[in-house]
This record gives sequence, structure tokens and C-alpha cells, in this order.
Amino acid sequence: MERWQDPVEVLIAILIFPIGILISAIYLSLRNGRSISQTSGTSIPRQFIDQIWLACSRGILPPWYYVFSLYFGKRRQVAESFLQRCETKSGVYILLKRQRSSWSPLGDKQAFAHHCERWRLPTVPIFGVAYPDRIEGLAGSRLPSHDLFVKPIDRCGGRGAERWDYVDEEIFVRPDGLRLSSAALMQHLMLNSADVPRIIQPRLLTHPALADLANGALATVRVLTCLNEQEEPELMAALFRMAYGNNHTVDNLHAGGIGSRVELATGELSAATNLGMVANIGWLARHPTSGAAIEGRVIPRWPEVCALAKRAHQAFSDRLFVGWDIAVLCDGPCLVEGNYGPDVDIMQRHCSIGLCNQRFGQLLAWHL
Repeated sequence: MERWQDPVEVLIAILIFPIGILISAIYLSLRNGRSISQTSGTSIPRQFIDQIWLACSRGILPPWYYVFSLYFGKRRQVAESFLQRCETKSGVYILLKRQRSSWSPLGDKQAFAHHCERWRLPTVPIFGVAYPDRIEGLAGSRLPSHDLFVKPIDRCGGRGAERWDYVDEEIFVRPDGLRLSSAALMQHLMLNSADVPRIIQPRLLTHPALADLANGALATVRVLTCLNEQEEPELMAALFRMAYGNNHTVDNLHAGGIGSRVELATGELSAATNLGMVANIGWLARHPTSGAAIEGRVIPRWPEVCALAKRAHQAFSDRLFVGWDIAVLCDGPCLVEGNYGPDVDIMQRHCSIGLCNQRFGQLLAWHL
């Protein structure tokens, strides 16, 4: 029976694939078609046909038609240069990891912080770690009188993160208005740690020169680095991420944030946009909540940000590529996290040609 299982599954996938493509293309054309038609001049029927054609001829699934803005003719001509998640996270990343053993702690946020401290890299300190029955590491077994940021120890994308602002007399307030005493907050954190431990850190503030773009969250720069042919880290791309609207906690694009491409040579920001699967945002020269200018702004202390990304990769040199989340604070850049399987969709959203035809693609091929 088992010898027939794989062929049957492949046959089912082949039969289902066209149906899934068709349904997805219809849904996305109805949801995004009008907005894209107004901004690009590509009609809704043409968008639908493009999605079907690219899926069948290039293997580009309908959502990525909108992520990579392939409704623009020039981008559509170089569609195969854009790397999809199925090609990176489910493809080349896995092959490269099999060739090169990696031990440095990127998946565990507590171990990551300790590793950075050993290498004297500026990173966010940890007040304590919450478990279902206890909170370890707290000085005096109580929460500090400080604004707090809490997140699962091994999750990404901003999922499960909480911000708690210290008011007074040991009262903490969440952005949605929930108020808890210090003791009640400790119980809340332990209860929420039933599935995974959560680290408790100070809430950091974005550099004053960028505060009007942060919407109360910590705005970070995602910097992609990759080891070159000489095993030295090189900068591949960078994206400045911002929260907006009712989100005052995290800046992640997968959590509804927006991002601007950062010019590597100068630190200058482009217009901002979201992931692109929903076309209601478009491209923004100004922050949608504060109204502050985005396009043309320069990230303060940008050379220090670039230098920190390279230093960090030297401390994690067993990794071929890393997506670094770096906050720019009043006293300089600070490492927030490192991602061993960086999503390049958010980088390529701003590219006129995909990363496969840029330096990153060249280095991935070299290491293969």
C-alpha cells in the first residue's frame, strides 16, 4: 500500500493545482483588480489572465503577482528573477542548511541575546522569562518599574507580542486599554506562557528623528546579509519597517505594517507599502497615521547600522545568510533579532528586478 501512496498524492496534487490557481486568481482579481487597474492601467481581465499565465509558465502563484507588482509590464518581463517563498524557505534554504551545519542560536531569543552579549554586540536586555508556573530572572521576584515588551521565545512575525506601559504605583497598561497591577500582569504572563515561554524585555524607543514614523511601536530595519565567496558578510538589501493605524506594538509587515526600501549607500528611504496581497494601501510618500514624510528621509547613524549587521554576522558566521532586525535608538543601533530563514518577499516588493538576478542570487548559487 505504501508504495502507491506517493504516486497517488502526486496525482491528486496535479489534479487540484489548476483548480486552486483558478480560484485564487478569481478571488485576488476581484479584491485587488480595481485598485491596481487605476494605478497601473492594467485592466482586471488582463490581471486575471496574467496570473493564470505566470502560474502555468513560470510557476509564480497568484498572490505573488501582486506582491511583486507584476502587473507592471517591465516587471512582468523579468518575472522569473523574483524569488518566491517556495523557492527559498522550502527550497534553496533547506539545501544550503544541509550542506553547512549551523549551531549558533537564532531561533531561541534568550540564547540569541546571551550570544550577542558574549560577542559584545548591542542587543535588547532580558528582564526575565515567563513559564506557566514561574517567572525566572526577575530581580527581587517582581516586574521592574519600566515599560515592557513581551514576546514568545521562539516565534517570528510579531505573533504573540505584547507591549505594557508602566503608569505608576505598579500599574501597567496595554495599548488597547487593559490595566493590570504588577502581580496581575505576572499571572497574565505565566498564563500566556502555557504553550511557549515568553521573554520580558524593556520597551525601547525609536530614535527621535524617526519617532513620527514609528506609531508608538519600535521601528526596525531588516538588513539582509550573506557570506560572500571569501566567507565575509556582505549587505544584500535593507527595509525600514513601520507600524500604523491601531497597531502600536509591532512593526512587522506580516502583522499589518508597512516598509520602505533603504538605499544601502546612503540610508535614504523610498516610498512605503505593505506586502501587496491587499492593494488598498498602494505606495505611500507619507505615513498614513502621522502624515510625516517617509520618502527621502535618511535613517540616522546609517553607517553604524551597516557596520553592526556585518559584525553580527561575524558572530554568527556558521550561517550563510541572516535577516537582522536592528533598531536605531538615541544612543545607536541595537540588535533585536536575527532570522535564519529570512523572507525575501518584503525586500523584492520594492525591486524592479528580483533578487535572483542580483548579488544575493549570485551568492546563493555560489554556495550551492
